[in-house]
Amino acid sequence: MDQLRIVCPHCQFARDIRRDQAPKQPVTATCPRCKGKFLLDPAKPAMTPPPSPPQPTAGEATPPRQQPPAPSSPSPSSHGAPPRQTPRPARPAPARQGELRGIGELLGNAWTVFQSRFATLFIIYLLFLLAAAAAPVAAGALGFTLASLAPSAKGAVTALSAIIGAAVGILGFSWGWGACVAASLDETLDTRAAFAVSREKLLPFALVSFLVSFIITGGYLLFVIPGIIFSVWFFFANFVIFDDDTRGMSALLKSRAYTAGRWFDVFLRLVVIWACLAVVGAIPVAGLLLTLVAIPYVMVYQALLFKDLKEAAGEVIYPCGFGDGARWVGLAALGYVAIPALLLATFGAALHKNLAPLMGAGGPVISLPAPTNSGGGDGDFRVIPIPPQGEPSGGIAVAPVEGGSAPSFPSSSQPAEQNQARHPEHIHVFIYSVNYGGKVEANGATIRNLETKPDMQYNYNENGEELSFGPNTITVDYAPVKDPAATMEPRLHLKISYWNGSDKRVLGDWEIRETTPGRKTFNLDIPPDLGKQ
Repeated sequence: MDQLRIVCPHCQFARDIRRDQAPKQPVTATCPRCKGKFLLDPAKPAMTPPPSPPQPTAGEATPPRQQPPAPSSPSPSSHGAPPRQTPRPARPAPARQGELRGIGELLGNAWTVFQSRFATLFIIYLLFLLAAAAAPVAAGALGFTLASLAPSAKGAVTALSAIIGAAVGILGFSWGWGACVAASLDETLDTRAAFAVSREKLLPFALVSFLVSFIITGGYLLFVIPGIIFSVWFFFANFVIFDDDTRGMSALLKSRAYTAGRWFDVFLRLVVIWACLAVVGAIPVAGLLLTLVAIPYVMVYQALLFKDLKEAAGEVIYPCGFGDGARWVGLAALGYVAIPALLLATFGAALHKNLAPLMGAGGPVISLPAPTNSGGGDGDFRVIPIPPQGEPSGGIAVAPVEGGSAPSFPSSSQPAEQNQARHPEHIHVFIYSVNYGGKVEANGATIRNLETKPDMQYNYNENGEELSFGPNTITVDYAPVKDPAATMEPRLHLKISYWNGSDKRVLGDWEIRETTPGRKTFNLDIPPDLGKQ
C-alpha cells in the first residue's frame, strides 16, 4: 500500500503512514517522541514518500540474504546462566491491520486477563470507592462539628464545608478511577504502582474527566442522539492520558480520531458489555455484590478494546487546535441552554396564568373604547389592572376627587327640570369588571351590560349620554360568575370623570367586591356650571 513519511522538524523523528490516512488540509500535529507541535501541510515536502530500497541493475545479481547465526545453547560447563524473565500474558493481536477482534474473542481475552489479575483489580476498585466516598463524608463531619461549635457562623461553615467536600471528593474520585484505568491498561502494575501512576496525572485526569462528562451530558440534552455519538467518540480519552500522556482537549480529539471509520463497531462492542453489566446488576439481592466484582472485568474489556483500536488505527493524525476542541465544548453548552429555554417557552405561559392571581395580576384584558362621538379621548381612563385597594365596609370604596373636593350631592335649591334640560358634554364613564355579570344604569337607562367570561378583565369606556346636569341615580346590578375556571376575585370599579382637554375632574368613584348577587345605588350630582368656568 502507498505510504507517506512525516518528519518532525524539532527532533527529526520520522513515521510512515498510509496515504489514505493523510489529512486533506493543513493540520497541527503532535510528535509522539518530543511532544512538540508543528504544522503538517500535505502539499509541502515535509511529507514525502519513504525511500525505496535500492533495486539491482541489469546484469547484476542480487546478493543472497545472510542468515543470522543460530544462538548456541549454553553448555553444561558454562559458569553463568542467562537471567530469567517473567513472561507477560500474551494478548492476541487483531486479525489483520485495520480490523478489531470479534466480540466473543474480546470477551474471552478479557476473562483471561481478569482471572490472572482479579485480586489486584478488585482491591484497586474497592480503594477507589473508599477514596471517592470518604473525603466528602469527612468534610461533612468536620463542617457539622465546626457548625455546632460556632452556631452564629453556621451558614458560612456549612457552605465552606460543602465546597471543600466537593473539591476533595472530585480529587479522590479522579485518583481512584485513574488507578483503575492505569491498572487495566498496564498488566504489570500492582496496587501501589497503579495509585502512584494515577497520582502523577491526577489533575490532567480530573480535567479530562470533567470535559468528557460535560460534553457527553450536553449532547444528551440536545435530544439524545448527539450524546450517543459523543459517548463513543470521547469514551477512550481517559485511556489516552495513561497510554501516551496526551492531555486536555487533545485527549478527547485523539480518542475521536481512533474511532474514525469504526464508530458502529466500537458502539456495538460497548453496548454488549454495558448490557451484560446491567443484567448482572438487575439480579435480586446478589446484583450489587456481583456488580462490584464485574466492574473490574468491564475495565479490562474496555482497555483491550482501546488497545485494539490503537493497533488497528496506527499512528493517527488529528487536528488539535484551540478551535477544534472549543466547537465541541460550545455545542455541548448549547444543550444546557436549549432545554431550559424550550421548557420555559412551553410551560411559561401556563405557569404565568396559574401564578397571576397570586401576584396581583389576572387573566387577559379586553379594553372596549368609547364611541367616536364622546367628545374626548379615552386613553387617560384605561387602568390595567386596577391596583387592589383595602376592602371598605359594605363592599363600596369612594375615592377622593383629584381636585381636592368630594363629589357634590343634590341641592334642593336647583330645579331638577332646569338641570336636566340638556346632556352634559365631555363626560366619560369607565367600568372595569372581572368575574361579574349584570349591568350598569344611569337614571333608568342602561350604560353597559357586563360580560361574564371567567377571569377575563373587561375595560369599558362610555360617553355618559345617559347622565344629566343635577342629581343622577347610578344603579349597578351584579352577580359573581359561578364557573370553576374563574380563579380571580370578583371585582367591579366604576369611575365617572369630566375632561375637556384642559380641565379634568373625577365626579364619582365606586368599587364593588361582593361575592353574592345584589344591587347597589349611588347618587351623583353634576353641577350645572360644569365646563363653563
